Amino acid sequence: MTVTVSVSSSNLDYFDDFDLSALGALSFDDSLASFDPVFGDDPDVSLSSNRLSFSDNGYAMNILGRGFAPTSSIEALSRAFEDGTVRGTVSGLTFTDHGTEVLGISLTPSSLQVRYDDIRLDIKGALPTSLPDILETMFAIISLSDSEYLTDAEIAEQTAVLAAYQVTSLSLSQSGTELISASFSRNTVSVRIDDFTLSVNGRFPTDLGSAVPMLSLFGDDVSGDSSALSGLRIDNVILRAPDNTEILRATGDFISDLDDPNADEIYLVDGFVFDHMEIDVPLGAQISNYMQSDYGRAYIAGLAGDDTIVGRDGTETLNGNKGDDVLTSTGPSTTLLGGLGNDRLNGSRFADIMLGGDGEDTIIGGDGNDSIMGGDTSGDRRDDVFAGRGNDHIDGGYGNDRLHGDDGNDTIIGGFGADTLHGGNGDDVLSGSDWGDKIIGGDGDDFINGGFGHDRLHGGTGADLFFHAGIKLHNTDWVKDYNAAQGDVLLSGIRGSSASDYVVNFAITPGADDPNVAEAFIGYKPTGQKLWALVDGGDQTEINIQIAGQIYDLLA
Repeated sequence: MTVTVSVSSSNLDYFDDFDLSALGALSFDDSLASFDPVFGDDPDVSLSSNRLSFSDNGYAMNILGRGFAPTSSIEALSRAFEDGTVRGTVSGLTFTDHGTEVLGISLTPSSLQVRYDDIRLDIKGALPTSLPDILETMFAIISLSDSEYLTDAEIAEQTAVLAAYQVTSLSLSQSGTELISASFSRNTVSVRIDDFTLSVNGRFPTDLGSAVPMLSLFGDDVSGDSSALSGLRIDNVILRAPDNTEILRATGDFISDLDDPNADEIYLVDGFVFDHMEIDVPLGAQISNYMQSDYGRAYIAGLAGDDTIVGRDGTETLNGNKGDDVLTSTGPSTTLLGGLGNDRLNGSRFADIMLGGDGEDTIIGGDGNDSIMGGDTSGDRRDDVFAGRGNDHIDGGYGNDRLHGDDGNDTIIGGFGADTLHGGNGDDVLSGSDWGDKIIGGDGDDFINGGFGHDRLHGGTGADLFFHAGIKLHNTDWVKDYNAAQGDVLLSGIRGSSASDYVVNFAITPGADDPNVAEAFIGYKPTGQKLWALVDGGDQTEINIQIAGQIYDLLA
C-alpha cells in the first residue's frame, strides 16, 4: 500500500505566510511551582458544600461547585475519595496567589475552559461534571494509556466509561486572538492554524470510548496490528491556504499501511514522482537554514530565507524559492531552482537542469551536459553563468546576463537584455536574441546570431558562421574579427535572395579599430538595410556569404 502526497510548486509561496510564532511564543512559566506545598502532607484545608480549598502560605487550590460531601473533615473526605462515595458537582478549579487567580478552569456538561494569564483553551463536547464521574473518567484514561497488563474485560470496562463522553471542538487563543482550533465529527477532523486549514476526511469515532484504539497511533511504534483501528478510516488529508487554495493533498490507505512493512509514501510535485519531500516551513520569522536531501528521488524546498540546500546521490529537485540561496548538486540527475533572490547554483559532474529565477544569480554548471536558464520574468536583473565542461544549453532569459559556455559544443541564447555571450572551446551555437549583445565565439567553428539589436560579434579562432535574419529589427551587426582565410562566412536568412542582391561598401569608421583600414558594410539592395559591418573589412580579399546552402564571394 502507498500513501501519495501531492503538491504544486506554484503554491509553495503560501507556506511563507504560515506563521506559528505565536504558538512558539506561548510561555507556561514556573508560576505553579509555588503551589507545590498545597499538595503536600499538611496544607490548610477549608471544606464546604460549594468549595474545597487547600492552601499554604497564601497559595490556594480551590475546587468549586455544589453539593460536595462529606465535608465534616479532611479525613472523611479522603476516605470518600478512596472508596468512591464522594459526592458533588464540579463547576470549576482555581489556583490563586493571595486571592489572585493564576490558573482557572470552568466546567459545564458541554464545555471546559482553561485560563492562564491571557491564554484560553476552550473545549466543547459532552463532559463529566460530578466528582464520581470525573474520578472514574480520570482512572479510565490513566488505565487505558498503559493497557499492556489489562485483561480484555478490564479494557472493555474502562472503554465503556469513556463512551459516555465526547469532544466536538477545541480552541486555543491568546489575548482574544485564536491561535489554533480543531473540530471533530463522524466524517472529518479539521484543524485550523493561522487561517490555514488541515482537513482529515474519512470515518472517525464520535465518543472517547470509541477513540481509545487510536491511542496506539501515538505510541513509540505505531506499526503493527491495525485491526484495533477497524472503526477508523482515513480517505484523504487536505491542507488549504487562507484563500481556500488547496496546497497539499494526501491520499491512500493510511490505516492498512500500519500493517505493511513495505508501505511507503510517494510525493507528486507538479506531477513528478519523488520518494522524499521536505518543505522548510518556518515557525514565524523567515530564517536561513541548511538542508540536505536524502538518497533517492527527493524534492527539497527552502521557501523564504537564505537557505543552503545540498543534494546527495539521488534524482533530486532542490528549490531555493525566495531568499539568497546556495544550491549544490552532487547526484546524477538533479534540478536546481533558485527562485527569487541572488542565488548561487552549483552543478555536479552529471547533467543538471538549473533555473536561476529572478535575481542576480551565479550559476556554475560543472561537468556534464547541463540545461541552464537564467531569469524568467522582467524582474530579473543579471545572471553570471559558467557552464563548465560538457555540451550545455544556456538561456539567459531576462536581464543583462554574462553567459560562458566554457568547454564543449554549447548552445547559448542571450534572451531579453543586453547580454555578453562567451562560447569558449568547442563548436558553439550563440544567439543574442533581443537588445544589443556582445558575442564572443572563442575557439571552434561557431554559429553566431546577434538577434534583434545592434550587436557586436567576435568569432574567435575557427571557421565561424555569422547569421543575419535580414529583417529591420535585426539591425546591423558589427563583426570584430571576420577572416575569410580562417573560414568565416556570412549567413543570410533572407529567403529567395541571390548574391546580386547584396552590396559591399567600404568606409572608415572613427574608433572602430585600425584608423587606416576601412570597414566593410554589407547591405541588402532591395531594402537598403545594412546587415553586417566588418571591422577592418577593407583588409579582406574575400567576403563570403552563404545563401540557400551555396557560398558566394561578394568581392569576386
